[in-house]
Amino acid sequence: MYHYTSPEGLLGIIANNEVWMSDYSFLNDAEELTYGLAVAKQRFEAAAAEIPDAADVLTRLGNPRDLSDIRVCVGSFSMVGDSLSQWRAYGSLAIGFQVGGLMFGYNNSVRLDRVIYDREVQNKLIDLYAHLAASAYAKDKEGSHASKAESLYARGGEELLEMTAFFKHPTFADEHEARLVHIEDRKVYENLRIERPPHRFRTAGGLLVPYVTTKDLVTLPGKYPDRLPIAEIIIGPTRHADVLQRGIERLLASYNYDSVKILRSTAPLRS
Repeated sequence: MYHYTSPEGLLGIIANNEVWMSDYSFLNDAEELTYGLAVAKQRFEAAAAEIPDAADVLTRLGNPRDLSDIRVCVGSFSMVGDSLSQWRAYGSLAIGFQVGGLMFGYNNSVRLDRVIYDREVQNKLIDLYAHLAASAYAKDKEGSHASKAESLYARGGEELLEMTAFFKHPTFADEHEARLVHIEDRKVYENLRIERPPHRFRTAGGLLVPYVTTKDLVTLPGKYPDRLPIAEIIIGPTRHADVLQRGIERLLASYNYDSVKILRSTAPLRS
């Protein structure tokens, strides 16, 4: 999978051996996260109408508690390594990461997966979630123990976010995005007495953007890689590509990246 960036971005990733994950509310999709939650709300309401015995809990699952205590940070990648739309939007380089294992040494607050753009698939996933919750609720009411469906609601929407954070509007489908998502519930961290990752800030487009790094999210010693699993770097349509390639080669050599391929975009775009 590929992370599109600038030469400055490549330098930071190589030199610091980390990838940045930005707060979701500062990403380029104005409906980031809110789109997926709106899909969920609609489908839960439909399920509540279908299953009146579980209508109360399904309605509440579709309207999770205030999410202001939950921090969501996203690292974006694409499954396509030579995309004109990505070159235009994000920079002249695409860093190709080899997928597998603990790529960034992340903990169980982080999930890596492809983004789902197909509305029908999104609906079916939420419908499955809703019907499982309704089934659990009905079954648990027969016994004396706490309801599984109620416990889902008690998590305040975090479990729902673990699904809907990978939903995007179909108009973004040409990005072919995969994403690394960190979901951090302040109350959970405080209850478990776990130190929360730091709040870092960077500037972008005249804004201050909160972020965390992949290093910030590692909780077990020795799990973070000495070097990130970079397999190739593609140089996009840009002037002075030859000079840029020589600089990349020297940068990789100085940080002991011995087997990274450097390729050129095939896009016939005059920069």
